[in-house]
Amino acid sequence: MKDLINIINALSKEEIRFYKLFVNRTSAGKQKRKDIILFDLFRKDVNNKLTTEVIIKKLKLSNSNSYYQLKNRIYNDLNNSMTWQHISKDYQSEAYSFVLLARVYKSKDELQLSLNFLLKAEKSAVLNELYDMLSIIYNEILELSHELISINIEKYLTLKEKNTVRLNSFNEIDNLLAEVMYTIKIDQNFSKKRSNINRLLELKINKAKLDKDLIKTKRFNQKIFKLYSRLLLRKEDFIKLEIFLIDSFKKFEENNIYCRKNHQDKLTHLTYLTNCLNKNKKYKDSIAAAERLKLSTLEYDSFLENKFLFYYYNTLIANLYALNDFVKALNVLKKAKQNEVITKTPSFTAFIYLNYSLIYWKQE
Repeated sequence: MKDLINIINALSKEEIRFYKLFVNRTSAGKQKRKDIILFDLFRKDVNNKLTTEVIIKKLKLSNSNSYYQLKNRIYNDLNNSMTWQHISKDYQSEAYSFVLLARVYKSKDELQLSLNFLLKAEKSAVLNELYDMLSIIYNEILELSHELISINIEKYLTLKEKNTVRLNSFNEIDNLLAEVMYTIKIDQNFSKKRSNINRLLELKINKAKLDKDLIKTKRFNQKIFKLYSRLLLRKEDFIKLEIFLIDSFKKFEENNIYCRKNHQDKLTHLTYLTNCLNKNKKYKDSIAAAERLKLSTLEYDSFLENKFLFYYYNTLIANLYALNDFVKALNVLKKAKQNEVITKTPSFTAFIYLNYSLIYWKQE
């Protein structure tokens, strides 16, 4: 319940519309529902001035208990609405939904229906390389085999064993990647003090490449990309990093590795490239890469545009400043200053004014 206001503030216009359609699906009358009225009050209460007493009076509620029940209804309906709206956009959520349905039908003693949904979940998980999800699915199938004798136990025991080996390999890479990311954050200026991490990275990458089953998967290629790019970043080898980023991006595009479910990885890849080109003083190439980044943020209904907008402006300004093109840099800053996504974050606003002052100082 304490997250309700944060959830409401984070909703997009599309999510607000979907929520209202979702809760009104069972309403027959024309009178506006009290939970919708309260929801709109919360949305408009930007300065958090609404008190419990004011809301009770506005909605003509009998007591504070009725108010808290109404809040609880909004909270639950919002969560259900968000789940239904986004479940088809997330392959892992889709697989989980099949597992949930399998459990529901198992509780109703509809064992064959339960198995059918588990098989749907398995198909989705295999297609999208969700090995952690497969582990859950195989456990569910084996548990169901206690009551449904038609299930081939030998087959699923073998599949579970193979999946466990693969999952352990991915977990090793994930653990190392988490350690690398942490050391990069705490080591000032990409310090080389922790050279043992670099050695571990190289050993893990070389070992992983020997696994023929792993090397065929899209997820493996992505994880190796993340590991190797971080390794080169830690070594401050920006020349090799630039070549690797360009070559791997081309390869990922040709093999259709990037899609909606890992779109953030694609945008991160392009962000790395823009920064790397800037570091190598290839300012015009960096600007071109930034424009490619901006264009890519518009893919899949622009659902990640706001998240990467600052990186786009940041790169443009850095490169234009390096090229002494102060007029264009000021125009970019003006656009950034007028963008609500940028100005609502204090550190981004500070970035704008600091760059204004820096450019004006350069222009004397």
